[in-house]
Amino acid sequence: MKVLITDSGYRSGALAAARSLAASGWIVGIGSPARRGHATRSRAVAHVHDVPSPEIDLDGYVGGINAAVAREGYAVVLPTSDLDMLALSEHRDRVDAIVPYGPAAGVTRALDKLESTEAARAAGLDAPWTRLADPETIASISPDAELIVKAKNHTFLDRGSGTHGKVATVCIGRSAVAERVALIEAEGGRAVVQEPVRGRLTALAVVADRASRPVACVYQEAQRSWPERVGGTARGVTAPLNPELFAGA
Repeated sequence: MKVLITDSGYRSGALAAARSLAASGWIVGIGSPARRGHATRSRAVAHVHDVPSPEIDLDGYVGGINAAVAREGYAVVLPTSDLDMLALSEHRDRVDAIVPYGPAAGVTRALDKLESTEAARAAGLDAPWTRLADPETIASISPDAELIVKAKNHTFLDRGSGTHGKVATVCIGRSAVAERVALIEAEGGRAVVQEPVRGRLTALAVVADRASRPVACVYQEAQRSWPERVGGTARGVTAPLNPELFAGA
């Protein structure tokens, strides 16, 4: 079996996926703008293809994927970022390979920071205080409050927008929050503010079948995250599954 991994940036996830899939017997290809990214230089990768970022050239992104599929016969296309996932889900009818995600509306909802937080609470899971960064919310922030400001979602497709607003940022006080919110809005997005959460970062990864039944899951604890305090796992270890978290998810 052959799999194409899209990597629109320097993401360690693409490298980890390529190594794991190759070790399991898959022939792995990487689709990346200008062949950049760590995974393009991995011995686990058999082929590298020039695939533009969907943020910059959506039609070129789909065309680049299909050209790679036609050349090497990839059966599945896997994304390594929210943006790639959103693009593939929305345009799966134009992709000549399997896109292993649910309907685009569900993917968009899952990537929405505000909706996912509300869904977590409804399922009985703890979730940090999160609010849409509207004028009323910003006006209520105290001068010494420490908050996380992030884009509500990554629906920046094909707008030629910047990327600074998509990075979660720790802000102190109303002025800093307002400045960061303005940047996100200037780049075409909407912002949320969220309370910081202390402790070890953990992640639950679940693979479900077409009927949404879980068929595999991995629980992971981060030993290091990047960017510090607001980023994802840079190095982690597999840990025993938390049954309550799994049930809620």
